[in-house]
Amino acid sequence: MFDLPPDPFSVEGREELIEQQREVITLWETEYKLCNEVLGRELPFMGTSQAVKDIERMSKVFGGKDALINFVSLLRPFSGGLSKPESFS
Repeated sequence: MFDLPPDPFSVEGREELIEQQREVITLWETEYKLCNEVLGRELPFMGTSQAVKDIERMSKVFGGKDALINFVSLLRPFSGGLSKPESFS
């Protein structure tokens, strides 16, 4: 669990914060590895610019040639994310 130590400016508090940051980095690394295992070949196509192009295309397909992008309705099916935080606990 990640908490603010009672005195984050003390030596002990600083050490606790550093340890928590190490734990966070380990969790991120685990998630990145999992993401790479599941989607490795597709990752180059998952950047921001590609996502916007895909969203624009979906908007045109679902709403017609002059449709405006409605991010809420287009992204609702994908809101589950790639991995669940509870899987790390």
